[in-house]
Amino acid sequence: MKKINIIIFLIVIFQIFILFPSCNNSVHSNYKNKNGYKEYISDSNSGYKDVPYYNVSDSMNNSKAAREYYKNNCRRVFDYLIIDYEDGVCINRFFGTQDSYGTITIPETIDGKPVVKLGGYIEGFDMSQNVIGAFGGYVWVNLKIPSSVKVISAEAIMNSKGMIPEDSRYMFVDVFEFIVDENNPYYASKNGSLYTKDFKNLLWVNTAGSNLTNPEWENNGYTVPDFVETFEPSNGVHFLLERITIGKNVKNINTYIDKGENGPQDEVEVIVLGYKGSVAEKWAKEQHAKFKLLDD
Repeated sequence: MKKINIIIFLIVIFQIFILFPSCNNSVHSNYKNKNGYKEYISDSNSGYKDVPYYNVSDSMNNSKAAREYYKNNCRRVFDYLIIDYEDGVCINRFFGTQDSYGTITIPETIDGKPVVKLGGYIEGFDMSQNVIGAFGGYVWVNLKIPSSVKVISAEAIMNSKGMIPEDSRYMFVDVFEFIVDENNPYYASKNGSLYTKDFKNLLWVNTAGSNLTNPEWENNGYTVPDFVETFEPSNGVHFLLERITIGKNVKNINTYIDKGENGPQDEVEVIVLGYKGSVAEKWAKEQHAKFKLLDD
């Protein structure tokens, strides 16, 4: 029995110091005074102009000090690599598995602290490496968001565009749909898409289409819901979509048409249906898409 316990102890030590060499696994009660902390949390308001905590660019992309804070203070707790962030923690990496329905359920708290950010990690010793999203490598994910989450980085939900090499697939996550806790004060979900709490901003559109019972989709066409005022899905509009209908309710559009392997100036087959002089008409022209008038 004593020999078995020693073996288990050595395995744990191996996991801590070999598999995760860049992280200090101790818990810091005075983390807000640590070097690089301010730089690390500087991304919390760097997202959309109207929703600054969404689609933020991870601070480690541009700050050496932020990377040092990550290197010296991240720690693994069960299936998560985390770091202290504001008054809670950021999930840097998920090591667990999806349930039988493909769902990853993000816990409300980890290590006794609320999960406030979904972020990314850097592999190994080399701090010059790119930031990889916390759920990179997972496919067909139903991402279940608890009430505590506020900041969502672009890296954490970065999906691949076009063909990518197999050895790069671990850098991207294929989100199928979002499921948001109804008590979350920042986000809401409907038919698998992600919205601001008041449903006025569409932040991520469920492109599964006919795979779901979704009234927004019909015959490979998508209609922006009437309650949406700002259409700005960070995952864009897929180039295989035949048409998208944008009504008078939409006042602002801040997204793109994913053109796959085509260049930015190439014309796409997606037909944008909208009203004359609307933001939909202007956007279609910017995206080199066909525009068709809707009848009043």
